[in-house]
Amino acid sequence: MYELTQDDEGLYRRIIKVDAKRNFVVFGMRKSGHHAITNWITNFHIPAIHFNDCITVNNKIYSTVERLYVDNGFDNSIASFSRHERRGSKQDEDNYNSIFKFVKDNKLETNIVTFESKEFLTNKDVISNNIDNITFVVVLRDVFNQYSEPRHPINHIWKEHAKLCLGNINTDVDIIDVSFNSWFSDINYREKLAERLGIEFDSCIDSYSINEVPRPGASRFDSSNFNGNAQKMGVLSRYELYNNIEEKIDNEMVMLTKEYFNFVPDRFKSMLGG
Repeated sequence: MYELTQDDEGLYRRIIKVDAKRNFVVFGMRKSGHHAITNWITNFHIPAIHFNDCITVNNKIYSTVERLYVDNGFDNSIASFSRHERRGSKQDEDNYNSIFKFVKDNKLETNIVTFESKEFLTNKDVISNNIDNITFVVVLRDVFNQYSEPRHPINHIWKEHAKLCLGNINTDVDIIDVSFNSWFSDINYREKLAERLGIEFDSCIDSYSINEVPRPGASRFDSSNFNGNAQKMGVLSRYELYNNIEEKIDNEMVMLTKEYFNFVPDRFKSMLGG
């Protein structure tokens, strides 16, 4: 059963209980591509609930947005958008009721819980105490394209995620690392990732998902004109359009990118040191 309540965290609803056979908990920086990958995972597990942009406070988990996916694709979902002025509105309440009426009448086996630009190590224990049957996923985008986005991430959190993906930080939980670069560009990588995630790979669902822009009309990767044709977006070469990325990153971040992605554009190689 799924229960949510609104309490003293204002725009956030507290997740009282998350009970499912599979719970994917996904960490990624803002604009890391983790929403695209979450969409991809979700499309293999319809129907599913996505608890988006979560936080932990006082050993509890809160979400800002809950979405129920009842068919492949965002346009066929029943969504409760719970941010800002829409929290508590009639539309929000109607969507909220629709979600949990569906949950009451139908069996859901999968939850997706996402944490955006949040530290993994300071949140994992609270998550583990509140959610069972977890598959932890950390999504990483190379630092050059990551920092070409309008809102660049917090350096120390990006570094933590990079070190987790490289296995340089010891944790007491298993983590599945995901390279957004490889996921976006390589179907063989996605097939192997599906196997690691325990997903039965379906090429039709994959083809649909990889060309879908998450939240059409709202993605900052590119215009919603690319929805259905996302592979034509220049998300792996966006850094070429900006000349101030060097001011936002440091040598360690370049080294971590080289180690994980084996990728450093010529203009950044001077930051690798001797």
